[in-house]
Amino acid sequence: MKKFFLYLVRWQLSSPILAVCMVWMGGWNVAIATIVANLIGGCIFFWVDRWIFGDKKVEGRKKKVTAGVEELAGVEVVVGGNEKQGLS
Repeated sequence: MKKFFLYLVRWQLSSPILAVCMVWMGGWNVAIATIVANLIGGCIFFWVDRWIFGDKKVEGRKKKVTAGVEELAGVEVVVGGNEKQGLS
């Protein structure tokens, strides 16, 4: 539910940013301005979405590092390149 709430907040933040882009490009063709504004939004919100939904490879590496420090039961840990090993 937390990720869903963060996603809704992120969705609401995208509207003002895209609106500012459209105002800034007021003299441009509307279709071109819309495309450019969406590209700018994509460059910004790609990183926000990645933070919200997490990068599984990064999470796996964190779990691998902490596996020796604390007990992790039933968690998949990245062992090598794309190999995974379940801990029990």
